[in-house]
Amino acid sequence: MKVAISDKILSIQSAVRAVIGDVSHRDLQDSFDHQVICAALERHNGNQCRAAADLGWHRNTLSRRVAILRERGYQFVLLKKDNRTGYKMPRRNQYA
Repeated sequence: MKVAISDKILSIQSAVRAVIGDVSHRDLQDSFDHQVICAALERHNGNQCRAAADLGWHRNTLSRRVAILRERGYQFVLLKKDNRTGYKMPRRNQYA
């Protein structure tokens, strides 16, 4: 008995839904991007230019993605909103 490819795809989709539930592709992508961006920012002490280069992105792409994720409710601990210059790392003397 031959099994159609569409039947295999449906069985894989149902297995994935059983493990992660009904999560949209956008939610999964956002969660993954948030984890990757946070790890890169942590490695580079909040320096967006270096984090973007580490990810193989342009710094504007990283800034835009951070802004989109912030609008969707994600938080970035190492970044602080500065109305004049955008998202930047707080000054070192503010940690003390």
